[in-house]
Amino acid sequence: MISAMVSVLMFVACLYPVFLWVGLGFTGGLTANPPEYLIRSSGEWALVALCLVLLATPLNRYARGSVLLLHRRMLGLFAYFYSTLHLLGWALWEQGFMLTAMWHDVVTRWFITVGVVAFVLLTPLALTSTRGWMRRLGRNWKRLHYAVYPAIALSLWHFWLVRAGKNDFFEVWVYLAVILLLCLPRIIQSGRSLSAGNHHAMTFKVRPGRGKGEVVFVTQGPAAFSRRRWRGFVSTHGLSSVRVRCIAVLFRQEIEAVFRAWHRCDRVFQ
Repeated sequence: MISAMVSVLMFVACLYPVFLWVGLGFTGGLTANPPEYLIRSSGEWALVALCLVLLATPLNRYARGSVLLLHRRMLGLFAYFYSTLHLLGWALWEQGFMLTAMWHDVVTRWFITVGVVAFVLLTPLALTSTRGWMRRLGRNWKRLHYAVYPAIALSLWHFWLVRAGKNDFFEVWVYLAVILLLCLPRIIQSGRSLSAGNHHAMTFKVRPGRGKGEVVFVTQGPAAFSRRRWRGFVSTHGLSSVRVRCIAVLFRQEIEAVFRAWHRCDRVFQ
């Protein structure tokens, strides 16, 4: 019950920009050029939502605040929602939904090009945000959603190019500082993981049991082989008396050294 109420409150909070625009519309606060204000405001709120997506993980890790993490998918969808409003506002009020004019703008104005590419990157993330797509894509789902980082970088670049016309970069620097601060824990964690992978790539434990040895390689990295391929390697090298449990391998060039270690352990337990 409480979680449902929190979700409702989070949903309403994400709609705050819409309520703000409606209120400003009734009170005449949309400036002298309402279309331009709405286009730029929707783009900035999309960037704010993306920053909240980045905030979810460090907030949960360092402050034990899980609210944003539990609603990260909602935040991501609202980021795409405001990005869509930003794009539709440009297409409607600046181009009149004329495809030729829109295409000409995309290929001739660099900041439009960058913004459209960022939107294109966000589109598959929004479409595959459901649990069904998570099941279908498996591990590839997480790899696909790493595209949020270049999308955020391109969004910030788009914002910088827009503000370059007025030579006003203060807000751009603020967003850049916030995004770098939110990405810093991820960069540190990645560095530690790589360092640990390099250090432990060749370490293993040998535990005798039932007349056989178990070699446990605790490594990590992108060059991991599937279990079936590892079994093939084991059988090819005649390691019949060693039961191998391999989590992952960091570098492919270390494979032969790993095999030499296996052979040494195999001789111990024969």
